[in-house]
Amino acid sequence: MRRLPIYISILSAILLFNSSKIHSQNAIVGSGFSSGWGGGSCPTGTTGFNYLSSNFGTSLGGVLTPNGTGNQYFRFGIGWDMTTAQRTVNIGSDVAISPASPYTLNASCTTSGALYISVPSTTNRYVFKTRNGGTNPTGNFIVFQLASTPASVVSVIQSPHSTGVSSTSSVQVSSILDKVLPAGQGVYLRYTTNNWTTSTIVSMTGIGKSRRATIPANTVGTAINYYVFTSGANLTIDQTNADFYAINGNTNSGVNFQYTVVASPQVTVTPLLPLDNVPVTFTINATGTPLAGAAKVYLHAGASSEPTSLASFNHVTGNWGQDDGVGLMTQVMGSPDVWQLTIPNSRAYFTVPNSKDIHGLNFLFRNATGTAKVDNNGANYHATTSPGNHFIMISPELATQTVQQGQPFTIQAESNVATTSWVLKDTTTMPATTIHTAAGSTIFNYTFNYPDANTRNYKLVATYSGAPTK
Repeated sequence: MRRLPIYISILSAILLFNSSKIHSQNAIVGSGFSSGWGGGSCPTGTTGFNYLSSNFGTSLGGVLTPNGTGNQYFRFGIGWDMTTAQRTVNIGSDVAISPASPYTLNASCTTSGALYISVPSTTNRYVFKTRNGGTNPTGNFIVFQLASTPASVVSVIQSPHSTGVSSTSSVQVSSILDKVLPAGQGVYLRYTTNNWTTSTIVSMTGIGKSRRATIPANTVGTAINYYVFTSGANLTIDQTNADFYAINGNTNSGVNFQYTVVASPQVTVTPLLPLDNVPVTFTINATGTPLAGAAKVYLHAGASSEPTSLASFNHVTGNWGQDDGVGLMTQVMGSPDVWQLTIPNSRAYFTVPNSKDIHGLNFLFRNATGTAKVDNNGANYHATTSPGNHFIMISPELATQTVQQGQPFTIQAESNVATTSWVLKDTTTMPATTIHTAAGSTIFNYTFNYPDANTRNYKLVATYSGAPTK
């Protein structure tokens, strides 16, 4: 990333997750993940039950903390409509459970034989999922092992925008998480072109809190619905298991995200996913909009330099309500309501410093006085960009941190491609002092003791083959 001077002292933080426990049809019981084994014979009662909650579709799930390391034992419990039972895979014998592998329970109640997971650390979290519940569920279950509490999908944005997708346009779907993914968790995009008769699930890729995936181009008139969910890492998920495998997700409050492919989009940005050093063309067909017949049309736009806030106007070009030529578009000859503006490149046009990367372009259109506008019904328009080779800070997340003298703290960064080298420098006084160098990789991770009680400035530098140093 072209950024990162970082000013570091560090703050330790503990993130706690409290999964809701409601009286539901499935539960976990046993010494490994609940308060005990409950009843000693069938029907077992519900003592010691750690209940799962309603999840995607008919599935149930829960995020549980192990009671210790090593083999942690459990069974599944049923507690619904006066029916109570415990179930395992093989009655009378213990069965080792491998994370991210599906299993089926024996249909009979038992208090003999259990399931167990080998737990390396009590900081791990275990996501228990069942396909369904009830007094006699199918018994399908899966367990995901995560290095910490799961990340959640807090926002989803697409490019081109929902009314701007033509038959030649693929769609870039970007999702932002509330935290960096823990080991063991992945992010997935599920979409359909036939109202969920069939669907496609693809893994989303990215670094830090950001993930992306592409929906290919479709024919005019095709309606696409999609949502983003998390599950175990590096999985190939069949559509029949989408709900069963889901940990959490963003379904746009249950209505899903959607768009319909059109023949002639009203607003376009070309090229798709532009780099910061190439020309970008903005086009609007103002026919039927408040700008129809306008004598002048302006582009009012901003670039986002925040990888976790793609729709932000961090660097704005345009002066609202001023007829000063900044952002003035050109009328397309022969089409009086079609306007275009080509900028030489986004970095120069938006005056984004070399220390920052560009993650999105956000814009709307106005007349000369700003009394009429086209702004995607108040949501503004968005074009996702390609930041090129870049890295983000994983730890610390904030530019300014506080740390106790002599205490260790970790500086960690992640790059979208392997660097050729990493260099951490102390820039408190110049010339800068090199603290640590590391060979090229996608991850930089270095821990050292803070040397004194003074404010110090640090800078992490990444070098890429055939590309600028960042």
